[in-house]
Amino acid sequence: MLTRGLGQAIKPNDPTTQFSGYSDPKATEKKIVRNAFAKGDAYFSTGDLLSRDAKGYYRFVDRIGDTFRWKGENCSTTEVTEVLSTFPGVEEANVYGVLIRAPFPRVLCIQ
Repeated sequence: MLTRGLGQAIKPNDPTTQFSGYSDPKATEKKIVRNAFAKGDAYFSTGDLLSRDAKGYYRFVDRIGDTFRWKGENCSTTEVTEVLSTFPGVEEANVYGVLIRAPFPRVLCIQ
């Protein structure tokens, strides 16, 4: 099984695939991969890590960048979400990292 990060092609004249960007031009430029397959092309990096199975189907694996260090351990927001979702009464969970002040640079926020 091949695992690789994938993105969405940017086509300026196609509103279904157009990436308009963020309010910060530098943040926008960080999300665009240029000259990936051919000179002059541009792709939007979604941050989604997908795997492709033997039948050619793509499956969501994780979000790139949604892991961080907590007390010396790597934490994956996706894994925490999956565990929380197994508890009775939890219909939906959303977990993400939040920057805070010292002594911990980032903590989990759970909704």
